[in-house]
Amino acid sequence: MKEKYEIETIDNQLLMQSNSNEMSEILVKVFHYFARGMGYSTQAQEQLSHFGINHKIIELGFDNGLFFAKANELLKNQYVALGLLEPSPIKRDGFRSYFKNHFVFPLYGVDSHIVGFWGSQLFPELSHKILLEGVGCYPAPPSPATSVLIVCENPLQACLIQQINFSPTTAVVSIVRNTHNCLFD
Repeated sequence: MKEKYEIETIDNQLLMQSNSNEMSEILVKVFHYFARGMGYSTQAQEQLSHFGINHKIIELGFDNGLFFAKANELLKNQYVALGLLEPSPIKRDGFRSYFKNHFVFPLYGVDSHIVGFWGSQLFPELSHKILLEGVGCYPAPPSPATSVLIVCENPLQACLIQQINFSPTTAVVSIVRNTHNCLFD
């Protein structure tokens, strides 16, 4: 199966002007929406079960593309500035969600705050999107008590592997780094 990686860099005034706590609060709220989306999408749940992923024990969400539908103009402007919304190719002056129809994984910084997102679309073809500036990891950074660290290529792999019942001192993590804009085919 061919994988498509689309890497987006967040480079905007909102990020430069706000502190990490403000940004984390916005990203946490957006991820809560994505997490609730898993419970409402039977299609997303079926896709995950096809891959053997139990969505009830793994931290991930699903974007049906409507998270901004009830947002006021201020929130929409923040979402556009963050890269969570992009211009719609269909509607004039409209938007669409950047992660529409993607499973969304939160990416954490070393302080255990959400710093970005990784999106995976499983069907019709496997593709990934990253919305991050710098470095993030999924799931949250391992504890100091970790003695064995399993590093995965991406959050989807980490999601699959972390379902294995390892010892409490074993951690599974995917480290994601975004240093430039590029498209890999």
